[in-house]
Amino acid sequence: MLGVESPLLVSLDHAIGSESPTLISIEGHGSISVYPRQRTYTTDIHDWVSVPFLGDAHIKTSACVWGTPADGGMPVSELQWLAAYHHACQALSAGPAPRGLAKLRHWPDLAGVPDGLCVPIVRICALLWRKPTASTLMPRVLGVEPVQTAALLYVLEGFGHVEIATGFGERVEGEGGIAAAPHDESVASGHASVIAKLWRRLLGR
Repeated sequence: MLGVESPLLVSLDHAIGSESPTLISIEGHGSISVYPRQRTYTTDIHDWVSVPFLGDAHIKTSACVWGTPADGGMPVSELQWLAAYHHACQALSAGPAPRGLAKLRHWPDLAGVPDGLCVPIVRICALLWRKPTASTLMPRVLGVEPVQTAALLYVLEGFGHVEIATGFGERVEGEGGIAAAPHDESVASGHASVIAKLWRRLLGR
């Protein structure tokens, strides 16, 4: 995702695809126990924001002492969403996010989305279900932070729920909706009318 390698994501993918329970220890941050047969995981990590996903973490994998989670564990799908989201946030901090027209392919299974991400994901998908929208307009339309919106778009794209078509130039409007936002951020005055039109369309006016 985002062209940035993540040894931690690779370790998580291997653990989830394995047949045996795996313990992933991240020096200075905690550990994650993955139980692939039960499709669950346990962890002592509470501060996911500080977990380094960009390659500078010291990671050690080993077999779990216990073959099943003692407390039943949490759905492994939530772990996949959490890891992908925080990796995307950190990768986006290293460079600008590509822009394009975002289209909804299909809704994610919201039962597997962590509570902290469910509301913004629902808002993004609801907007795109109504109409494909330029990625640069979405934070203002939805009232979601730009970094969070960009990160969630890439996670949704990576999981196959959203398609982002890049390569558009100037803003284009038509029956299909807003195709792209202008690449020059200095034309903020033009954005106001675009957002107003989009709101009228979303409200059916």
